[in-house]
Amino acid sequence: TTVCRDVARQLKGSWVAATGILTSEIDDFGRRLGLHTEIIGGMSFDLAHVTNESKTRHENWGVDLEALERFAIPAIRGGRGVTIVDELGPIPLMSTPFREAVASLFLRPGLVIATAPAVFNRFTDDLAGLDGVEILPLNFHTRPTLSDELVKLVRAGLARR
Repeated sequence: TTVCRDVARQLKGSWVAATGILTSEIDDFGRRLGLHTEIIGGMSFDLAHVTNESKTRHENWGVDLEALERFAIPAIRGGRGVTIVDELGPIPLMSTPFREAVASLFLRPGLVIATAPAVFNRFTDDLAGLDGVEILPLNFHTRPTLSDELVKLVRAGLARR
């Protein structure tokens, strides 16, 4: 999320805007309480939380798929510059409409920055196999320079259009 947030910040001051979503952990002194999703340049909501009583569950978190579908899907569908989807993890992928919106995003013209865990997932692995998709690992060594590298790739990709 830090890398994606930095990319969105860097692009905000340029001729291309970033749209999409950023998802971060909610923690209380190291105890994971849930996930918070922010629409870039807009509102935010708790996607999952220990106090959410939803019947849709992930581990001990109640999941608000209705908010994800109502707010996040329009945010990733409406992008014209670069669309950021942070992240394609197990909780948002519980939603069929969200998966469909993400799949269509990858099939249309445009630039997408998406984060996904490095564990097997058929959906994200299929996206990774599409023509034009480039995988950039995020780890201890790449973290300091990855946001700058992504911004350069975005600007180069838009300049080729």
